[in-house]
Amino acid sequence: MNYKIRATYKLASLITALIISVLIYTNKGKINMALYNPSTWSFVDDLQNFVDDLQNTYSPSNLTSSFRSVPAGDATPMASSTSTGGQTLGAKTDPGYGYYDAASGGMVTSDGLNASGNPIFDASGNRIDYGATTQTDPFARWGGKSVYDNQINALNTGKNNVYNTGIAGGEAGYTTGRGSILDFIDSARRTQTGIDTGRANVAYSQKTGADAIEGMVGRGIQSGGVMLANKNAASSGAAGQIARAYGELGNREMAGLSGQAALENQDLTMQQNDLTNSFGTQKRKIDEFKAKTINDIATTAEADLTALETQRLKSDLPTQFAIDAEIARIKEGVTAKLGELDSLLSTEQSKINPMTGAQVAAKGYQMAESGQGGPQMFNFNTNAAPMSFSTGGNVGGASAPVYSNAFSKNKRQGV
Repeated sequence: MNYKIRATYKLASLITALIISVLIYTNKGKINMALYNPSTWSFVDDLQNFVDDLQNTYSPSNLTSSFRSVPAGDATPMASSTSTGGQTLGAKTDPGYGYYDAASGGMVTSDGLNASGNPIFDASGNRIDYGATTQTDPFARWGGKSVYDNQINALNTGKNNVYNTGIAGGEAGYTTGRGSILDFIDSARRTQTGIDTGRANVAYSQKTGADAIEGMVGRGIQSGGVMLANKNAASSGAAGQIARAYGELGNREMAGLSGQAALENQDLTMQQNDLTNSFGTQKRKIDEFKAKTINDIATTAEADLTALETQRLKSDLPTQFAIDAEIARIKEGVTAKLGELDSLLSTEQSKINPMTGAQVAAKGYQMAESGQGGPQMFNFNTNAAPMSFSTGGNVGGASAPVYSNAFSKNKRQGV
């Protein structure tokens, strides 16, 4: 477009000069008259005005203030005073120069030339010098966007590290608590086994003792009958006395046996109650351990997050996290992990159960029948005789004692 305007300007000047030359040539003798003839002044004035208009219209300042200097084919008129990113560029905004680019995080400046390499002028014909324009970089106080981004990333990385450290502390706490629970469970299982074995031994000793006492009573009645027969003193009355005497003896021994078994079972019941209570004690210890672990982790996390926040304030960076919210997030994760200890204790406890009464009786019977039971636990007498017999009393005309070594032997373990 510029070369066309300049060609038109030269052509107009050439035509003007040619017209003046023709006028001078054709009016040689009348030149003076023409110059001084007022009738010719109008033509000369018009010609002069035409030339002046050409000069004014196609001067460089007016050309660039009316048209953009762009490649051929683009003659878009320049709009009046436009602003981009807070920077007034004048007649036409050129978005490629002289402004802060948020996408790249840097300043875009130029030497005052447009995309075609030509100067840019504002609506008043003043050249716009982008290079001299002061731009505002929002990241300048941090040393640029890259420095700013690095500092923000460092804060977020630090925050994540604090969280991960807290969760790792919860994992370590779980491992410690799990070991403690499993040690307790092993001990509880051994205790329960001991209690069950003790109850089975009581049942075994009570059964074998009762069998022995019943055997003693039966033998005594049988021997008494034989003695009466040998003395020709057998009668229903005498036999009844013998039966009652040995029955009373058997009842006394059974009562003693049952009393001893009851004392043993009472002691075992106390052991069972202690074991049951120990699970509650262990649960309380685990709760205390969890609370302390969570508190210690939260305290450490708070100190680390506070240090990060102090650094943020010192660097005048925007807020990246809330300390309370981060601590709550850490506590939530740690609490969830340590909560698995409760499930572990409950699950393992459910596997440890005392034998029922029927199971204890069956076990005692099995031990007695198989002959694999332990030593007798209780004191009782299987060689006793009714008192009237042992002291020489008269039963059915018989004066001699059935047994002279009554109460001389018992079945107590170690005796």
